[in-house]
Amino acid sequence: MVDMQTWFGIQQLYADYASAVDSGQWNLWPEFFTEQCVYKLQPRENHERGFPLATLTLTSKGMLKDRVYGISETIFHDPYYQRHVVGAPIVRKVEEGRIYI
Repeated sequence: MVDMQTWFGIQQLYADYASAVDSGQWNLWPEFFTEQCVYKLQPRENHERGFPLATLTLTSKGMLKDRVYGISETIFHDPYYQRHVVGAPIVRKVEEGRIYI
């Protein structure tokens, strides 16, 4: 569906995203999104049952930046560490210049 250069670019994007989040460089996180975007934290059970309720829904890059401010400037807790293990991306379809993963 896509050429190898594009597929490797997608794979690099996934790795860069995980690295930015895992390293705690929160200021990099919003830059992976377009100005108009949707980011949801939704329980798996809700998603699988078609329930729209999400724990957190951000609907713009500005909201993501606000979340970064909240995480880095106002939330105080013990250090939190995470490590993403990124698998190979699966391209579902390519349509009108968009790649659906």
